[in-house]
Amino acid sequence: KNKVLEIAESTYSKKFGSNVSSFDILNFDKRDEGKTLIRDLTKTELLPFEKYDCFICTQTLNVIYDVKSAIQGSYKLLKQNGVFLPKLKNT
Repeated sequence: KNKVLEIAESTYSKKFGSNVSSFDILNFDKRDEGKTLIRDLTKTELLPFEKYDCFICTQTLNVIYDVKSAIQGSYKLLKQNGVFLPKLKNT
């Protein structure tokens, strides 16, 4: 609900979101057009602070070497009481 961030595309936000006021799409590669936030989750100092109510993070953490920093960055993005929805493996 409310302001949602999703990795690479907005599929889950559009399919399962309710009362979504806006959504942004995160990618680390600036060559990938159509993404609204170009950042690296491990570079926590460059991430916006408490901007999102929900962060849908699928198929991402399992391919990041510095996963601890990526998780810290993910929580930095969230507003107080925000929800982090990671999917770590295909189940």
